[in-house]
Amino acid sequence: MSKIKPGNNFNLEANKDYLLLSTVYDAKSNGAGIKFLDIKKGKIVYITDPFDHEPYCLSSESIQDIKARNISSRTIKRLATIEKRDLLHNVDSTFTQIFTPTPSEVPKVREILGETWESRIKYHRNWLYDQQLVPGRKYRWNVEKKEFFNPGTQNSDLTLPTAVMTHLEKYEGLLNNFIIDFTQEIPDFPILSCDIETEYTENQIPQASDPKHRITCICFSDNSNGAFALVLEREEVEKGQEIDNDSQSIDIVRFKDEADLLKRAFEILDNYPICVTFNGDNFDFPYLNERARELKVNKFSPIIWNRRNRECTLRNGIHLDLYRFYQNVAIRTYAFGNKYQETNLNAIASALLGVGKIKLQKEIAQLTEWELIHYCVRDAKITLELLLFDNKTPLKLIFVLSRITRTPIDDLTRTAVSNWVQSLFYSEHRRRQYLIPNAADIQKEKNIFRSSEAIIKGKKYKGATVIDPVPGLHFDVTVLDFASLYPSIISAFNLSYETILCNHSECKQNKVPQTNYWVCQKERGIIADTIGFIKDVRVQWLKPESKKKSIQQDYYKILERSLKVLINASYGVLGSDRFLLYCLPVADATTAYGRDSIERTISKAQSLNIKVLYGDTDSVFLLSPTQEQIQEIINWSQESLGVGLEVEKTYRYVVLSQRKKNYFGVYPNSEIDVKGLMGKKRNTPQFLQKAFKNVLKRLSEVKSEPEFYAAEARVKEYIGGVYRKLEKGKYSNDDLAISMQMTQPLHKYAVNAQHVKAAWQLEEMFQKQRHNKPLNKSVPAEFIKSGRFIRFVKTKNSDRVTALELMSQKSKIDIKAYRSMIDTIFEQLIGALDIDLEELSTGQVNLMEFFS
Repeated sequence: MSKIKPGNNFNLEANKDYLLLSTVYDAKSNGAGIKFLDIKKGKIVYITDPFDHEPYCLSSESIQDIKARNISSRTIKRLATIEKRDLLHNVDSTFTQIFTPTPSEVPKVREILGETWESRIKYHRNWLYDQQLVPGRKYRWNVEKKEFFNPGTQNSDLTLPTAVMTHLEKYEGLLNNFIIDFTQEIPDFPILSCDIETEYTENQIPQASDPKHRITCICFSDNSNGAFALVLEREEVEKGQEIDNDSQSIDIVRFKDEADLLKRAFEILDNYPICVTFNGDNFDFPYLNERARELKVNKFSPIIWNRRNRECTLRNGIHLDLYRFYQNVAIRTYAFGNKYQETNLNAIASALLGVGKIKLQKEIAQLTEWELIHYCVRDAKITLELLLFDNKTPLKLIFVLSRITRTPIDDLTRTAVSNWVQSLFYSEHRRRQYLIPNAADIQKEKNIFRSSEAIIKGKKYKGATVIDPVPGLHFDVTVLDFASLYPSIISAFNLSYETILCNHSECKQNKVPQTNYWVCQKERGIIADTIGFIKDVRVQWLKPESKKKSIQQDYYKILERSLKVLINASYGVLGSDRFLLYCLPVADATTAYGRDSIERTISKAQSLNIKVLYGDTDSVFLLSPTQEQIQEIINWSQESLGVGLEVEKTYRYVVLSQRKKNYFGVYPNSEIDVKGLMGKKRNTPQFLQKAFKNVLKRLSEVKSEPEFYAAEARVKEYIGGVYRKLEKGKYSNDDLAISMQMTQPLHKYAVNAQHVKAAWQLEEMFQKQRHNKPLNKSVPAEFIKSGRFIRFVKTKNSDRVTALELMSQKSKIDIKAYRSMIDTIFEQLIGALDIDLEELSTGQVNLMEFFS
């Protein structure tokens, strides 16, 4: 480490544990700002970079050539020579390290010199990679050596078996580098949640860009069971009745002046190291910030609003926006098993906590003071619970992922998994003193090769193998699954941007099946090494331990779940051309090995006289295999393919349709597993979702073939009834409504899809009510925002849809369109049940025929 810079803000005490949480660029000191948590005091300690780190980038031009360009000293501060290993070209190279006065000068160097390296990494991340400090870890400050060191404290009940440790030692320094990230405990510290309510006029949503509405209530909840409500007294609002005994646990302070309310809220925010919100980046904190400016009390605000990045940070704390965390597809899918579909607070809390927002019977503006307090406090409480439920699983998940990916915790909650994986690889490159290549370098050197042609339009290479299903009813089905197939392949076959198509002539014999690629056999790839290590930690250590009854079982489950998120998302990242280390031949070779594995597994099963019913990407459906046959295939896979197979699930019976990726199965405990069938999708109307669930419930009770055919008759009767109720107008508008989310601003939609038409109808109504002017579709919408769910009904008007809020008695339901939806929903299921949909929909059969 370098000597401490004189005059810097540095107030860490010796022999004291601090938790590194986040880094930022500190403009005042022109360096990194680091946020540590003083664990003992539960307060954030903010320090500026104690070392002489400077912004920089790398160039292949010599120092003399760069000096000859006479670049201003305002852009280049100084030059130095540095040695780096260039993996892409398999050479050790000398580069000129160009130091700049500020991070904002680095892009200017790139513009002047053209090709540079490591010039697009955010400064605060670059600082972490260079210092090899890890967010989420504990550190102490060594006064004599002037450096941070890890105190080594760990959860003493976590044990790494000797056999697993020996296995992991083959990975280049990774075990020593990462072991503390799994074993170091996560301490307790104060956490606060915040939610605000404002005045608003009908059909007018408050905006931070126009903070004219008063803030009427700010509620907080903390992890010491404290609940605080700051309320603006308004003469026109009734006090109302206290609601249940919960009122006694709320510390309520009333204010006559809004400015005083805000100042007290800012004091509370300043007193906690971590504050969580739900959509606080987009509304709560920007509105608080701008309303304070409007009332001339902004000097008291601890909120720092980065408008460009749409992020809010706190002067003396960390802000975590859980809306952005739970919106992350990898978190929703792998950490929480798709338990929620919509990403609003009510949907997520209802799915994960079993309790949602308070359902209002009237508009917020009509609530009494007590009703408003309870509504706002509930939002604050469930927001906090979304971080702490299930023994703090989400919080621990954030910390473990932050440690492993070398990502500040507030960055991690706001960014996609591609940023996490990229940070992990960048940090590992820097630890090993490897040059981080530019995307253009990889494209130029490797991406010109492609061995396969894409089957799916828009893809750059051929994807997975999907074997045609054997449609119909099948009892006693076992599904064998390749555990983390693509990450296993990347590790087992040494796939990395530098190892694919390497420059060793002797490696050209090591061909990738079904392609013209070859893979290096002389050197281990950095991506293969890193992914392989994380995969093996999960499979060899955490997964077995998470299944054992012990004091630490819950924590092992969190660790295992964290790595599952990272591992299962890693190939998706590596296979995306937007990823900065994307290498097309690596993605292409991965799926080629996957196709080869599944095809050879099917052949192996058939050689054992096992009927294969279906095969999809990483799993095969086998009809009535014996335990001996299953074990033989598993052993063969590990020995012959180098990737592990395991029993993923066993069905009492499964019904396969003719369509790939569309089936349902019933487990021995009568639970149902549904894949791809449209009745489970969230944009299916409620009446059809309910009908679909009822059909599946009837089928879940089946235990034998005779029972199945009896249930099939009842299903026929039930579906026929659904058609008849539709024809007779027995379903309400709410039953018929389709819900779809706006994924971008309304005016940016090029395709006038059904939900977009309904959204424009609502926007037009709003514009007329507010401005009394005709709708202009070229002007950004004021009412309909990105992220909003639009509910609409199929009708016979010119748009063929009507927004649910605009439905009236004059609206004519499009019965034909809904009949078509029933056909689509049930045809996939019924196709395997040998039921004639047309016969059912026309009602030309009677009940006795169902049983014949």
